Amino acid sequence: MAQDSIFVTIVRRSRYSRCRTNLRQLSNKLATNLPKYIVPKVVEAGLPLGSVPALLNAISSGSAAAVEAVPGITPKIILIATAAAKVAYQKSFQVIYLAAVAFGACAIIGSLTVSEAKLEECMTSDVARKLQGVEHKPVLTEEKTARSV
Repeated sequence: MAQDSIFVTIVRRSRYSRCRTNLRQLSNKLATNLPKYIVPKVVEAGLPLGSVPALLNAISSGSAAAVEAVPGITPKIILIATAAAKVAYQKSFQVIYLAAVAFGACAIIGSLTVSEAKLEECMTSDVARKLQGVEHKPVLTEEKTARSV
């Protein structure tokens, strides 16, 4: 029985680590989506190609002063870049939010399927811990009862 619970724990941990890795990879979508959505719009609006990397860095930094300092930038291009950046952020995080909802639903369903009898069997009042540099001195049961009286 204990072997089964160890196996189940190992399987669950590996699934959760895969899920975390997938979410981390999904969050990197922003690095690809910002250029994908911003560059065509701002070049079409008249921003020189040489200024595009500076604009992307300025948008990534979140500094309005850095955006205004980009060579060839106009108020119209700033508005277009802002709208495109909003779309890029929305598209990047959309997948992450949907994945989080799916994992949350799985966690809720999993918690509902745990039987109370199994849970009570596993829950004890024992606390397993080891202090570094301190030897373990077991206290006998008789000594515990004598002290509590």
